[in-house]
Amino acid sequence: MNAAVYITYQKVRNNNLNSLLYDAQKLAYNHDRVAISIPEKLFENKDHNTYGVFYSINGDAASQSHFYLTDSLQNFVTGSLYFDVKPNFDSIYPAVVYLREDIMHLMETLEWN
Repeated sequence: MNAAVYITYQKVRNNNLNSLLYDAQKLAYNHDRVAISIPEKLFENKDHNTYGVFYSINGDAASQSHFYLTDSLQNFVTGSLYFDVKPNFDSIYPAVVYLREDIMHLMETLEWN
């Protein structure tokens, strides 16, 4: 599909959770100039102690999805979906839908060690 999901892990420390949340949200909304819409889906899995947001970036943006997950105490993960082609949302849409489902599966199954 000529796409990649970039994932970054950071430790929550020194009361930096608000800063990590802000940076993750800012990264998703950096695409608002070219995006048609950026719907947010809140995510919560109490069994795995994971909480976050999935951003579907619709339109000819450089990235079509962003997400973050945290346990609010020690762990913070962000991820972004990028295609290695010029963004033409209509053309890549079937692949976007498929990969968004994979990302949601990752979010649903992630567990902290």
